[in-house]
Amino acid sequence: MTTENQTKSVRTDAQNKTPFAGTIKVCRNLAAKVGQLKARVMETLSGGPNQGISGHLFQQAVGEAEALAWSTSYPLLFLPVLAEEKVLSARQWTERQRQILERQRSARMARW
Repeated sequence: MTTENQTKSVRTDAQNKTPFAGTIKVCRNLAAKVGQLKARVMETLSGGPNQGISGHLFQQAVGEAEALAWSTSYPLLFLPVLAEEKVLSARQWTERQRQILERQRSARMARW
């Protein structure tokens, strides 16, 4: 079956109100709720001090948290905590990288 045929089959099942259609509806609702929660979590976490964390690194940290949350039975419960931990970890990593660069610059300046 091609992807187009699979899509048509899913739509037909959804329109026929089969048990499969109910499952799709539940999954879509959960995905929408996780997406809304992710947006709120990102807004909350980005409101804090960025401490030099890049937007790309921030997005990546929240994306990793979302992936981990989906691997649990309760993604809505775990997403905020996982996102907070991932963003904190990214901020700590960024700070360590900054310190390493400063030490390298200081060592170069001492040689001159």
